[in-house]
Amino acid sequence: MKVTQAWKRSSWKIKTLFILVSLYLLYVLLGFFVAPGLVRDNARDALAELTGREVVISEVKINPLALSATVNGFTINDEQTDVLLGLNQLYVNFEMSSLFRWSWHFRQVDLDGLTVRAQRNPGSVFNFDDVIAHIEAQLADSADDVEPEPAAEDDGALPNISVGALALTNGDLRYTEAAGKEPHQLVLPVAFTVTNFSTVAKGENQNGYAIRLEGPDGGAFDWDGRFEFSPFLAQGRLSIEKVDLVSLAKLARDEVRFTVPSGELDLQTDYLFTTEPGTRVVVSNGELTLRALQIQKPGEEVPSVSVPALTVTGIAVDSEKQEITLPEVSLSQPEVNAVLAADGLDLATLFLPVDPEEAEQRKQEVKEKAQEAADRIKEAETVWVTNLGTLKVDGNTFRFTDRTLNPPQTVSLTEGEFTLKNLILGEEATFTWEGKAQIQEQGALTHSGEGQLAPLSVTAKAALAGLPLAPLSPWLEREAPLKVASGQLDLDLQSAVKGDGPDITVNGSASMAGFNLLEGGRPL
Repeated sequence: MKVTQAWKRSSWKIKTLFILVSLYLLYVLLGFFVAPGLVRDNARDALAELTGREVVISEVKINPLALSATVNGFTINDEQTDVLLGLNQLYVNFEMSSLFRWSWHFRQVDLDGLTVRAQRNPGSVFNFDDVIAHIEAQLADSADDVEPEPAAEDDGALPNISVGALALTNGDLRYTEAAGKEPHQLVLPVAFTVTNFSTVAKGENQNGYAIRLEGPDGGAFDWDGRFEFSPFLAQGRLSIEKVDLVSLAKLARDEVRFTVPSGELDLQTDYLFTTEPGTRVVVSNGELTLRALQIQKPGEEVPSVSVPALTVTGIAVDSEKQEITLPEVSLSQPEVNAVLAADGLDLATLFLPVDPEEAEQRKQEVKEKAQEAADRIKEAETVWVTNLGTLKVDGNTFRFTDRTLNPPQTVSLTEGEFTLKNLILGEEATFTWEGKAQIQEQGALTHSGEGQLAPLSVTAKAALAGLPLAPLSPWLEREAPLKVASGQLDLDLQSAVKGDGPDITVNGSASMAGFNLLEGGRPL
């Protein structure tokens, strides 16, 4: 009774204060002790129904005073990889003042220990295909149950959402290639930060991001810059350093007919992507480096292709102008070893699928695309213009081994040098080249020329001095009962190729010295 009487005698200010304090205490109690369990159970059940998978949420904490929430131990289970998607902790801090600014502002969003695990099985079936099918079926059912409403006018504006700092730490991305004989897993640690994120703000200090991926055997992927919405714009710099190509190649080892024993990749470039007035991609200041790359056919002692160093500098791409610019390409001491066997030249089959039917289909596709490209070049209708400033190759080696002969024979071209300048695809322009090499370590080959692709017009000259003929005798012996015991060949040629036909003209002279041709072991 005393409480009731005291309440009746209290002023409206005291009553209002008491009610507000009671509501605040109720809000705090519900926020700390009741809401976490409700959020955890409802979120777990909703996600399980959406994905068709078992979902685990270990703990949800809510701090109603700081307007923050923490989710611990979230996982979507998977029978093949244990975890399809998971995270150790998600922390979100909402700023109350944003309610009075008609915007959603999060002071901080932190993700720790994000785990994503994907696996490709035989038949190109992924471990998440059932999740996608389940979600699509649910969306189709909901669309049938709900009658369509008249479309409302939409100005296309994005909701006003901003985040002071968004960060991911200790991320773990895993891809398992299990479609072949032996599974191979690629593990990529990942981390990123986004500062001053906003869906509406513009300016140099807004929406800055930095993403970092670490390779499985060293190397790093760094991607930083800034972006804007309405219209969308993204610009920054991409850097890939010391990426080991061996692990990446293992993912495709059952799809191609070669292995990659070694190789390392660097790539740096500035970029710009915008959607207004039209979609445009601009790449500038690009530089690509390949080191110690080897492509080897299983069972062979030496690599089919070896590239100690390849550098491309000044790479530029402009989708609006449809231009690709490669100012300088430098290739140091490349080596190619080609083998002719009963089933054909191995270099022509290395990059084909292992399956014979897929290989034939790939061959046909390549032929069609090559013919289309050739027709465009002839008609000077190349959609994109590709400008190669200078291509320089130093110290190249080419070996051709013919195993259809018994015993097998090898012809080698060593100490090669080649320089190509001003090759432009898609425009009328004159290119030039010059080069030299040693054949069978004795014959000296020199060549040079100039021309243009559209319309086709090329003139060239070549000289060959001191080519030994005896190493070429096995090919003659296979066709006739003759043998070249000794001799050297000199050639001097001039050629011209013009028109769509094309018309080919060759002029030259040849001479031999010390030539000795045998028939049945006797001089002929």
